[in-house]
Amino acid sequence: LHSEGLLLFSLDSECWKWDSAEIETKTIPNDVIRLLVGKITTLPLHVQYILKLLSCIGSVCAESTLCLLINDIDHCTKESKTTSDKESDIFPSLKVAIDEGLVNKEGSSYHFTHDQVQSVAYSLIPWNE
Repeated sequence: LHSEGLLLFSLDSECWKWDSAEIETKTIPNDVIRLLVGKITTLPLHVQYILKLLSCIGSVCAESTLCLLINDIDHCTKESKTTSDKESDIFPSLKVAIDEGLVNKEGSSYHFTHDQVQSVAYSLIPWNE
């Protein structure tokens, strides 16, 4: 609701304000899984891709492992980006995931904020990939 401008904190009155009528028109999932699916699928495709890749690795992944996987995947698909280009694509995508509260960074490792986030990201991978 906050990201859609339907719930705002007013600095003037120091309280939360919302538009009840507009909120009532929204279809809000009543379970965490649907909420997470909705949140992840509205992210840019490159962010979704990184979350899906990270979900295959496990709950924690080092930056170096992620870079190796991206390089290996691109080699298998014969993409022609340089390593520095690919790495520069990875980290802004992870920053978006961090800002959205889906992933945390500790040192040089990334981890999902909750096992349900990892599970949902994994479930969004098509069966043929």
